[in-house]
Amino acid sequence: VNTDENILTLTSVASKQINKIIEIPAIGIFVMNLTNLRVNLACYPWKEPDLRFTDIIETLETHLGIDIDIKKTILKSDGLTYLHLHPHIKDLEYLENSPYLENFCKILEYLLKNEDIHKRVEHLLQLLYKAVEVRIKKQPKFCKTCIKLVLNKENIICNHSKIGILFSGGLDSAILTLIADKYISQNEPIDLINVAFEKLINKKSNNGNNEKQDMENQYDVPD
Repeated sequence: VNTDENILTLTSVASKQINKIIEIPAIGIFVMNLTNLRVNLACYPWKEPDLRFTDIIETLETHLGIDIDIKKTILKSDGLTYLHLHPHIKDLEYLENSPYLENFCKILEYLLKNEDIHKRVEHLLQLLYKAVEVRIKKQPKFCKTCIKLVLNKENIICNHSKIGILFSGGLDSAILTLIADKYISQNEPIDLINVAFEKLINKKSNNGNNEKQDMENQYDVPD
């Protein structure tokens, strides 16, 4: 945000080294009123604001140099929407009393026998399935190639991939892919985009061959 020139830059790829670039915290949904001539922000908190929320908002306001209008809380406090970071004491006691602490598969089965835990898992699944479903249904029905034909008034059916998932091979991306498959046509593929992380190498070498080897090792990571 540049309040002097009344400019707001919104991006997902900026370096934090850039002046006045700050990552928006995941404490709610932030909105901007484009009919207002000045840069402005409002926040709809996920849950009832607490001291942590207030501290984050105040820090954000200081960095951005604007006041953030706090709106109505999105989620109501109920038994199924539990957003605290720490487990409930009853949950810990139930887990500690399990006779299967050394067996990963059996401990999961044991936990799901608890009615409260089972309800939370089912609720989480419903939210996750709904989120993926909405995201997919909001996608354009044509790929970037077929959309050109549609704009030229051609009547076509696009069976090309229109969904891509950053696929590291981990549990999160595998579950998202499985859920996405439920809402995509059987004739339509899903692009699994391989993800790798750069391995920083601080060692410097004057030898050309070693430099080449270091460059090759730079991306020699598990993913």
